[in-house]
Amino acid sequence: MKSCPKISVIIPVHNAEKYIERCVRSLFEQTFDSIEYIFVDDCSCDCSIEIVQSILLEFPKRAENTIIVTQKNNQGVAAARNIGLSKARGQYVMFCDSDDWLDLCMLERMYNAIKSKDADVAMCDFYMVFKDEKNLFQMPVWHTDNKVFSLRKYIQFIWNVVWNLLIKREVCIKYNLYFPVGYAYCEDFNFSVKLLDTAKSVVNVSEPLYYYNRLNMDSVMYKIWHGNDFIIKGSAMRDEQMMYLDVIQWFNKKNSLIYYQKELSWRILKSKQEWILSPATFVDFMTLYPESHKYIWSCPFIGVKLKIMMWCLTHHLKAILILILKMRNLKNRFLLFL
Repeated sequence: MKSCPKISVIIPVHNAEKYIERCVRSLFEQTFDSIEYIFVDDCSCDCSIEIVQSILLEFPKRAENTIIVTQKNNQGVAAARNIGLSKARGQYVMFCDSDDWLDLCMLERMYNAIKSKDADVAMCDFYMVFKDEKNLFQMPVWHTDNKVFSLRKYIQFIWNVVWNLLIKREVCIKYNLYFPVGYAYCEDFNFSVKLLDTAKSVVNVSEPLYYYNRLNMDSVMYKIWHGNDFIIKGSAMRDEQMMYLDVIQWFNKKNSLIYYQKELSWRILKSKQEWILSPATFVDFMTLYPESHKYIWSCPFIGVKLKIMMWCLTHHLKAILILILKMRNLKNRFLLFL
């Protein structure tokens, strides 16, 4: 009977053959020893898994603690993470995307930090890697003695992800935390906010230890930010809104929404800002969580022009808003003509 590993790393895999070798090597070359690796093949149709298997031959000790779970149908990253979480045996779990990579000391530093404070979660900074540069993203400092303040700051932070977290697995079990299946965008936000709300203590590791790859043109995030397909944008908008509304319901059930309503309203406003640009979607804007409207002027995610337009609509000045839109369209046509 194998002894339980200290850390289980869960890696969903779907058509990542261009990048997965760097990811796997960064995992297997970690300075930390007691690691279990769970690769969840989400119905890849390229050579991703074959690459993993070939690298395993170079790391026989890592191979002893590696399992590959094969799904018959593509179910998405959320379902893959849930499957990995259900099979994990480690005291702590970490999620890694198959096109990203880790600093070779990441798991050792994260483990030492979480153990030293007997914390439920450790979080580190990360690099966002582009073709010609990498940008440092520093996580908000977590104050364990003031969870409300810290969680409000976290909700305001635009990159709420899970791959820079080391998590005590029993917290996920105790509070039945899982990733919402059927959503390809903002499911990280949903999971991480619920996790940090339930965690008794969180420790910051103020070092960039994870490298988030923004070069993968097949990734969901690349398509959202670079694609011109309205269907993709529409789907992302829907996912984002559903994830925010679900978190609002989570806090409502706990009678704690009052502490986070402003920050969550800001995110709702951000998610529906494009609806203010067309009379055809004015009703959608007005009906989606109208409680957010009192936070329009304080929202840091939208510009002044959009705030003015939102204020007009929410104060029954629809005619003025339509006039603003007509002037905006005329200006755009004029610039296009020039």
